[in-house]
Amino acid sequence: MASSIPCGPCSHDSITKNAEKWCTDCNEGFCDICEKAHKSMKMSRDHSLIPIDDYREIENMNIVSECQEHESKFEMYCKIHEMAICMKCFPLKHKDCSDAIISLSEAARNAKTSTAFADLEHAIKDTLKTSKYVLRIEAKIDQAQIEVPIRRSVYDTQLQLRKKFKIEQHGKQMFIAGCTILPNGNMLIANYTENNVLMEYTEDGHFIRDIPVSVKPCDLTVIDTYHIAVSYNTSYYIEVINLKNMTVLQKVKFKDYCRGISHTDGKIYVVVRNEGIVVLDLGGSTLDTIKCDSADVYNITTSKTRIYYTQLKQNTIYCCNTTGEEIWNFKDKSLISPGGIAVDRDQNIFVVGIDSNNLMMIQNDGKVSKTLLTETDGLKEPMRLCYDKKKNILLVCNKQNRSAFSFTVI
Repeated sequence: MASSIPCGPCSHDSITKNAEKWCTDCNEGFCDICEKAHKSMKMSRDHSLIPIDDYREIENMNIVSECQEHESKFEMYCKIHEMAICMKCFPLKHKDCSDAIISLSEAARNAKTSTAFADLEHAIKDTLKTSKYVLRIEAKIDQAQIEVPIRRSVYDTQLQLRKKFKIEQHGKQMFIAGCTILPNGNMLIANYTENNVLMEYTEDGHFIRDIPVSVKPCDLTVIDTYHIAVSYNTSYYIEVINLKNMTVLQKVKFKDYCRGISHTDGKIYVVVRNEGIVVLDLGGSTLDTIKCDSADVYNITTSKTRIYYTQLKQNTIYCCNTTGEEIWNFKDKSLISPGGIAVDRDQNIFVVGIDSNNLMMIQNDGKVSKTLLTETDGLKEPMRLCYDKKKNILLVCNKQNRSAFSFTVI
């Protein structure tokens, strides 16, 4: 069925927003706000963005812009072999074709003046006319198939165990300080030890690899398909990392410990001790600092309109708007030393009690709660958790006994 194209970064945060531009490098749509953030980041500043209407006319065409063998952009054209090549192809396979190698832009100019191109252009226009007619018909069908979202209630929510798995232990110590779920379903876990690695697992709990980072990682959050942000606590900085080529794209320094970290709607939220919650754009510039008693705050999660954080020693969960105005706070005697926190699509909260060995769900108004897991379910100092809003998957990690759990939220 015909439908609007969603903004990729917003969809990752379960925010429904239509894309206005399409990035041909990332193969992803962007709304106005995310487009500005995309352009501000060093690694995507030179990406090609086209109007979404232009993309709709070519979205069903199989266009390859990257060399599948070397994972590099096509930049040249070999007239002998009549094919686009990347910079790595040239010395390896086209060294003897040097006189016949031209830039892609020159090849495109030559192609536009050819008779074959004119015939192809005419054929494409005829095809597009037919496609637009089909889209109009499908749009009318869509009007009769609007789905009404069902809000999740704390009372009805249950967890179904998908997988229990053991976390790899490097050396004598284990301290799980952070975890997240990537868009492809793989899981990243931060072990706050001197090994200085993030550990990647499949969604079935099988170990894939260690991802080296600069120092011992404290917390992490997903930005988009290939990018994450990592906080480093006592090292006073965070990094934005490209997982595709393992490069550090941004490094932002602070004046004190930087602990919990969260990303929503093109903004990175960092808990900085004795400063508050610092809000950054994707280029690393400070947009705002939300004041709170951050000396005791370690964990944070965010939605488009709300910020949630835990105060460890006060056993309290706080919910505020994006300007820092408190909406509600929650405290219950059954929740001791609240640790990792996550939010679902309906602004309900999942939170673990490190010393109470449990996991609770709190209604979006802060008035109703329910215990979903306890020590009998395997929780032993549960430290961190992450919720995948698209797939309804909840990841829970114990602090030191190597146990991690993946649940389906139903």
